[in-house]
Amino acid sequence: MKRIYHSLLPAALVLLLASGNVLAADAAQTPDTDNGEKIYKKVGPGGEVIYSDKPLPDSEEMTVPRNSGYKPVPPPAGFTPYQAPRKTPAQAPIDNSVTVTAPKNDEAFFSGNGELTVSVSLAKAIKSGQQLEYLIDGKQAYSGTETSHTFTNVYRGTHVLTVRLTDPSGNSLTSKAVTFHMQRPRVK
Repeated sequence: MKRIYHSLLPAALVLLLASGNVLAADAAQTPDTDNGEKIYKKVGPGGEVIYSDKPLPDSEEMTVPRNSGYKPVPPPAGFTPYQAPRKTPAQAPIDNSVTVTAPKNDEAFFSGNGELTVSVSLAKAIKSGQQLEYLIDGKQAYSGTETSHTFTNVYRGTHVLTVRLTDPSGNSLTSKAVTFHMQRPRVK
C-alpha cells in the first residue's frame, strides 16, 4: 500500500467523522504546524477508502489540521432561534370533594320511563364559575350547578355514574364511580 502524504490530498475537503465531530482538511495546511488530530486511512479490498480515529490493520497514519477554515454563515436579518415554549404554572387544584349520595353503588331501579334521580354532596359550596358534570357511562348527560338532577329514559342495563366538578381554568375533581342497574318492563 502506498503512503499518501497530507500535502498531496486533493484541494477538495476530506470529511471525517471522528469522536462525534466532522473534521475537514485542505491541501494548503500542513500537519506539522497545526498539531492536528491523528487519523488513519485504509483502502479496502474493493477500493473503498476507510477513515478512522483508531489504527486499523494495514492503515496509514495521517494528520488532519485542527483549523479547517470553516466559517459559519450568519443567520438572516430578523432570525430568532427556536425557544421551547415555557410551561404554564400549574393551576391550584379545586379545594372541595364530590360524593354521589344517590344512587347507592350496585343499586337496582325498576322504572317504566327509565327515571333516575342523582344526588351529590360537596364538602364546600360551588364557587362562581364552577359546574357539576353528571356523566353516565363516561358521556356527559347534564351540566349545571344543581346537586340533584332527575334523568328520564335511562336505558335498561348496567351503567356507571360519575360526577365531575370543573372550574373555568380547566381543573376538575371527579367523584368515585357508582354502578347502578336500570330495569324497565319490556313490551311483549
